[in-house]
Amino acid sequence: MVVINVETELWNQIISYCIKNDWHIKYKYDLFDAGIDYDLIVLSKDDEKLMFGWDNWFEGEIEASEEIISEFEEVFAKKLTPGEASSLKPSVIKLFYNESSFSNKIMNFIRNLTH
Repeated sequence: MVVINVETELWNQIISYCIKNDWHIKYKYDLFDAGIDYDLIVLSKDDEKLMFGWDNWFEGEIEASEEIISEFEEVFAKKLTPGEASSLKPSVIKLFYNESSFSNKIMNFIRNLTH
């Protein structure tokens, strides 16, 4: 399920909530325009994956199971709007999602040291 038009502040709060609840950063977009024009964060926990996309035109998008989206709505007392992805379209993800980027290799190395 994809929800769209998530206000930037709420999008960031949901990511922080997930990290505090044992979701791990599997990938973070790290090009020069990260957080300015575009952003992509992939979180994982057990066998589940959450994708957070953001751009400066449409704000945040989240791809997650219906159960997890419902949890976000309950925790943050906000109704999230299902819709068609723009920043999380497969063609866009394919351009940017690169688990082998240098910063992600470093992040995975540090995570392995601390767990």
